[in-house]
Amino acid sequence: MNTNDIPSPIKKLLAKATEDKRVVKKAIPHSNPVHPMDLKAFKDTGLLLLVNQFLHIFGWAIVLDQEDDGTFSRMYPARTSFRGFDSKNTDIAYRQISRYMRENADVLEKEANEE
Repeated sequence: MNTNDIPSPIKKLLAKATEDKRVVKKAIPHSNPVHPMDLKAFKDTGLLLLVNQFLHIFGWAIVLDQEDDGTFSRMYPARTSFRGFDSKNTDIAYRQISRYMRENADVLEKEANEE
């Protein structure tokens, strides 16, 4: 975020609170709650398949465009006639989700308990 995009009252509050981080946290809770993730990294969590399992009920999916070099260039919603996934891909995604949860449990718990 460009500092010019921050409203003046917030800038003043941040300037006053630079020495006491608790004041900033109370004044602007979750001041940076969004952390962009690489598309491949997101796919590798297994969460894309899980989300798409639900969306397929309604004829929708989140689609990743994969380039020839294996990178992903964009993600977008799309209508689809697919309904569900085969058991092999589902099993892989569930293992990926389990690994993601195990590796991120401490961070997820900390974030859930922030006030």
